[in-house]
Amino acid sequence: MERGRGADVRTLAEQQTWARAEYRRLDEFRHAVVRDTRTVPIGLACDECGKELSRNRPLYQMDSSPPQAFVECQACGWKGTMIL
Repeated sequence: MERGRGADVRTLAEQQTWARAEYRRLDEFRHAVVRDTRTVPIGLACDECGKELSRNRPLYQMDSSPPQAFVECQACGWKGTMIL
């Protein structure tokens, strides 16, 4: 019995082309995330100087329990972590 090609079945060449494109897309995204060095104000005051803290690299969080993120004060240079 012969099997027909359905919409969800690809040839090996089609699969390899798709996989290469997907790898390129993920690789570009990974490089974009690594380059993300912006800071985002979080609405909390610094314990040292009272100015607003910022979360640097907002797309990252630490794999701790509970999860934590890096924060810093742009005014005085204080750096630390906060529980998310």
